Amino acid sequence: MFRQIQTWKSSQSALIIILFALAFCVYLNTYQNQFSADDREILLNDHRLRSLHSLPSLFTQDYWMKANTNLYRPLPLLSFAINYYVSGTAPWSYHLVNQLLHCLNVVLLYIFLGNFYRKQPGLRFLASAVFAVHPAATESVDYIVGRAELLSFAFTLSAFQLYIQRGRGALYRCGSVALFFLGMLSKESAMMLPVFLLLYHVYFEKNDHRAFLRTLTGYGAALLLFSGLRYAVLGSFGPRETEQAFYGIPWSSTAYTMAKAIAYYWKIVFWPIGLQMNYDLNDIPVVSSLFDGWVMFSLAFLASILTTAILFFKTRPETSFFMLWPFVAFFPVMNIIVPTGVVLAIRLMYLPMVGYCVLTAELFFLLRPLLDKVWPPDNKIKSAAIFSAVVALLLLLLSVMTLARNADWLTTETLFKKELALSPNSISAMKSLATVLPPDESEILLKRLLELEPFNADALSLLGRIFEEKKDTASAEALYRRSLLGDPNELTLRKLGVLLSDTGRLDEAEEQFRMAIRMKPLWADVYEDLAVVLSRKGNMQGAFEASQKALRLNPDSAITYNLIGNYYKVSNAFDKAVGAFQKAVELSPMMYEARYNLAEAYEKVDRRMALDAWQQYVRVAEDAPSEAAWVMKARERIAYLSQLDYTQ
Repeated sequence: MFRQIQTWKSSQSALIIILFALAFCVYLNTYQNQFSADDREILLNDHRLRSLHSLPSLFTQDYWMKANTNLYRPLPLLSFAINYYVSGTAPWSYHLVNQLLHCLNVVLLYIFLGNFYRKQPGLRFLASAVFAVHPAATESVDYIVGRAELLSFAFTLSAFQLYIQRGRGALYRCGSVALFFLGMLSKESAMMLPVFLLLYHVYFEKNDHRAFLRTLTGYGAALLLFSGLRYAVLGSFGPRETEQAFYGIPWSSTAYTMAKAIAYYWKIVFWPIGLQMNYDLNDIPVVSSLFDGWVMFSLAFLASILTTAILFFKTRPETSFFMLWPFVAFFPVMNIIVPTGVVLAIRLMYLPMVGYCVLTAELFFLLRPLLDKVWPPDNKIKSAAIFSAVVALLLLLLSVMTLARNADWLTTETLFKKELALSPNSISAMKSLATVLPPDESEILLKRLLELEPFNADALSLLGRIFEEKKDTASAEALYRRSLLGDPNELTLRKLGVLLSDTGRLDEAEEQFRMAIRMKPLWADVYEDLAVVLSRKGNMQGAFEASQKALRLNPDSAITYNLIGNYYKVSNAFDKAVGAFQKAVELSPMMYEARYNLAEAYEKVDRRMALDAWQQYVRVAEDAPSEAAWVMKARERIAYLSQLDYTQ
């Protein structure tokens, strides 16, 4: 018996190692990939990830630093901050973490499925292997910010596992609730765990319902705590109306269209060819009639799945349970109860894929006996070999498709050029590609987009930025204002404010910045912009107050310290001015303005130190064309200070 147990444990360990290796190998070609799409904005431009001082703000602010996305996901941000602390902004290291998290999730899935298929390790292995190599997982792994999916999956499945083992003691019960809470802090989709637990209870426990309800109270408390915390931080439960995928579209049309989208997910599982990052309403057109052919087909298909699940409730409960799994997992993003900004996205398939992969494995093992009927009873080895070869071929095909999809994610440009080749009228692909193309190409692309959607606020704002860079400020201003008519958002308000400030219209600029602050009160950059405008208007006290607010939000901003130094300088508090300018130079050694200001301030405090500061400024700035006039003045100060006698 002991040897049998040891043999069984060894075989389980071997299967887990193989699964880990499978998941690891199919993502080996991601290390060359750069930051793509939203990765760049979050990982390269979010100052909160750069400093220990800012870590608490990850739990008290929007997921996006510069926009109101109404997403609350502090744990992925915390993981990015740790990533940055260890390896800076090297993309390969972020890809490695995502890769390892996916490997962990594959192993977790294999262990989790042991609760349902304990005596069928082959089926568990196949389901987990398909999950490991299926192209539908690529967006969650290749897309660095897809880490929210990876973390949420890990916590959700672990919480489910501890729930099943809750009879072992209070530690398991409390651990399950704690992991559930961490899952929600990773991504809101983890909120569906109590529904999964209810299904599990109905299918496999069927005992004391009152005891189950008492068990659910812990999860209910965690859900209420998370919802309250999320609302306290964001002030709402969904995106702005203008950010909603089905904004202005009747609920019935939304329901019909999403029925088609949910059926399309099943197509992706069994035919993962030509994947896109986002599918917008140009890819999944809005349907206004229940009698549309695609809607009727989709509803009939989904109804057949649900009917089969009901019929299998008693005879094949495991199959029935995992048939319902994708419906539960997709529910938060179906735009039926809570609107979202997404119609269909591959990254949303990560948790639902559990059901799809189990059903794929079930289907293979259901067909397995047919091979035994083809060959006589004394030739079972040949039958088993053919079955193994078919499984290996399936995994090989999926792996090749995954490796090919990984290559699409090399850069933002390669990703969205591929998407436009697949879907020439994809609005989301055009907008994303326009952010990385040269200005002339971006302008052509955005004008093409505006032919499809003349009032697309994002496209108008992006096009305005291009005209601003071309020094056509009148056209840029007109585009910004048109964009704000369709979507009065803080990003475009700030762009317009900067343009007005650069053209000397300071009162109007101040108005735009204050409006942006009202929309996003915790955005340090806008307070800096406001401080600059107020200082140019001569309102130094107002500039100082705005700078102090910016500093509280971003304690490591060289720009803010430079602004504060200027306030102290005009207030004749030169010792404080020197301290502020020194901090600015420490944070940004190549900030020429801060170095120049430091030297000027030192002249009022310590001329020996001023001489050294002027010399350092010249060494740093002498090759910068924009600093030529200032370098000349600095050399004059050096010549003057060098003549002084510092021995007295």
